Amino acid sequence: MRTGKLKTNSNCLAWLFLGPSLLGFSLFYLLPFVTGFYYSLVDSPINRTLVGLYNYTALLKNPSFLLALYNTAKFTVICVPLNIFFSLAAALLLNRKIRGRNLFRTVFITPLVIPVGFAIWS
Repeated sequence: MRTGKLKTNSNCLAWLFLGPSLLGFSLFYLLPFVTGFYYSLVDSPINRTLVGLYNYTALLKNPSFLLALYNTAKFTVICVPLNIFFSLAAALLLNRKIRGRNLFRTVFITPLVIPVGFAIWS
């Protein structure tokens, strides 16, 4: 009998800890996602005339959107691998035991630290 009560208390404690996270997730991620999807299926948020997937088909026929989609894909395919390569190269170079390593590390990290210092002391 004691094991069942302990399990019930453990479940209640788990839900007690999960509650705030689930509430925050629902309010700040799930609700805006569902609302945005609903608004994409209606004519306007004021009239709320259901148009179904017409907005998506109109979007896919829009040349400006297709150009923006192409540019975004090209930017992603080119820049993400380059960013990963140069970041990894910088990390490997800053981790090697070479002369002046501390100077290189300082020069590399200073632009990242200065804005934090201004934010703290201003």
